[in-house]
Parts: sequence; structure tokens; C-alpha cells
Amino acid sequence: MINIRQAQKNDVSMLTHLARQTYADTFGDSMEPVELAAHLEANLSESHIELFVVDDVVLIAEFEGQMIGFVHFSDINIPVETPTSQSKELQRLYVRRDFQNRGIGSSLMDAALAHPLLKEAEYIYLDVWEHNSGAQRLYKRYGFEVIGERRFTLPSGLEGDFDYIMVRQGQ
Repeated sequence: MINIRQAQKNDVSMLTHLARQTYADTFGDSMEPVELAAHLEANLSESHIELFVVDDVVLIAEFEGQMIGFVHFSDINIPVETPTSQSKELQRLYVRRDFQNRGIGSSLMDAALAHPLLKEAEYIYLDVWEHNSGAQRLYKRYGFEVIGERRFTLPSGLEGDFDYIMVRQGQ
């Protein structure tokens, strides 16, 4: 049985480990090890994860006491042309590789969309790696549509692959 709950400050250390592990599993082969290490330090350090937990909303999926996935959402930060004051952003939805394709991503998405921050949103934006077809399928099932793309910039300043920008109109 999967338990989904809101992250607390005492979860930061384990959540940081999970975030770094799932990011490396998903994107690690697409960049040089030094770029991956720099990205993880710049974006998924313990201090960054603590800010997410305190300032945004992070929901954790647990199975038998283990963190196996999480979803992170907030006010909009993604660069879109005409965000409204009620626009929000789904920033991350990651599931451990050994728990993927078991409905956990869907459970996290259901919980996120039921949360008042997203439930009351006029638009929900996200970006997804062009080569992550599984995530794209999940988002499309939830009514997200591609509206643009942007280049992912590596920590060194080099340009990487594209991310698709997707949007879903709120309920």
C-alpha cells in the first residue's frame, strides 16, 4: 500500500538522497559526470530541498516506510509569456526506478491535483525532457499539452537537449 503525505523538515535528508538518485537515474546518461555533479549540487542540494519543503509543496510517496517518489509544486517559475496570478507549476515528479510503472506517478499526480494550491490554479505548467516519453504520456493523460520548448542549459553553460513546456487548464 502506498502512503502519500506532505514532506516535513525532518524529511529533508532522505528526500535529498531520493531527489539526487532519481534525477541521476533519469538524466545521468545524458550528461557528463562533472555536469551531473554540478547540476545536483546547484539544484538538489540539501539546502535547496529544505527550501522546497518550507516554501513550496512537496508530497512524498512511501512504501513500507521507504520514500519511493515525490512531487514538488509551487507558484510559477517557468518562463511563459502570459502567466496569470493563478498560474502554478509542477516542478518535479520523480519515482524511484525500481518502483516505476506501478501507478505511483499517477498516485502522486492525483494527490498533487487534489491539493488546494493546484486545485485552485487557473493553469498548471511544467517542463519535461524531450526524451522522457513515459513522463510525457503521463502528463498527456492528465490533460497537459505541449505549448513550446526550451533548451536545457548545463551548469557549464553548454546547451543540452530540449525540454517541452506543457500546460493544463485548471478545473
